[in-house]
Amino acid sequence: MDFRTGAWACAILEAQHADGSWGQFHSRIAPYKDWTTEQALRRLRILGFTREDLPIRRALAYLRDCLLGRQAIPDRREKGAGWDCYVELMLATAIRIFAPDDPDVRRVVKQWRAVVTASFETGTFDERVYTRVFGDTFGMPSSSHPRYADLSCRYPIELLAGALDAVTGAALVRLVLDHPSGLYYVCDGPIRTPPPSGTDRRAGSWIGAIEILSFHPGKEVRRELRFAAAWLDGLRDLAGGWDLGPAARDGIYLPLSDSWRSPGVRRTDCTLRINALMERLCGQTGEAEPK
Repeated sequence: MDFRTGAWACAILEAQHADGSWGQFHSRIAPYKDWTTEQALRRLRILGFTREDLPIRRALAYLRDCLLGRQAIPDRREKGAGWDCYVELMLATAIRIFAPDDPDVRRVVKQWRAVVTASFETGTFDERVYTRVFGDTFGMPSSSHPRYADLSCRYPIELLAGALDAVTGAALVRLVLDHPSGLYYVCDGPIRTPPPSGTDRRAGSWIGAIEILSFHPGKEVRRELRFAAAWLDGLRDLAGGWDLGPAARDGIYLPLSDSWRSPGVRRTDCTLRINALMERLCGQTGEAEPK
């Protein structure tokens, strides 16, 4: 199904600025009605847009200009030495989601890959090594901006998907799964504990965290996420699909269709989302791997 010409996509595209942005990149300013560039791009990707589409090409050109210092994002500058590095990480992540081979992002990926690889060299996370290598790489202590320096934040996890060796990638995913706070900006609470039901208000954000982790390839990662595949498999209805209920309407991941007046349309949208995730978790059949 092609959602790129639907009402959701049209509304976002109409709000795109002449420079390719949607105004604020990351910060949501009251009354929180406008799209940020980051939100708009995530939503358009979910609706099926790729780097080949003109609005995405315009947005990527803008993001590259900001990454290379030719422009600056309009967000209010936060205090602390880590702000510039934080912005660079966010910009590189947004670009790499659409263009994983982008040469302008390569330097940022290389830096974070070196930090994470060294931190898991023994097979488990070594915080002392992480603190030291982070400081050597970025020229400041990891405590200078703990939101993004903590590896439970979505940005380094998304940035490094497919950029780590299989063992390190699985160890990073394991760290996030075991983190008591979940995945920052996505899901609060331990990810290894699924929501009580598929229609729970936490289900959408929990699935969002699993989706981000699932882009790290390899059998070891799939093994770590097997519990999530089994939980999702248990939510299938009698026809083999999924319906996460009205609470799944978060405006980013869902809806895909223009209207959820019909429960059947909602079910179709939910099934499309979870099928795509199950293919990454378990292979093309969408069946959960046996324990």
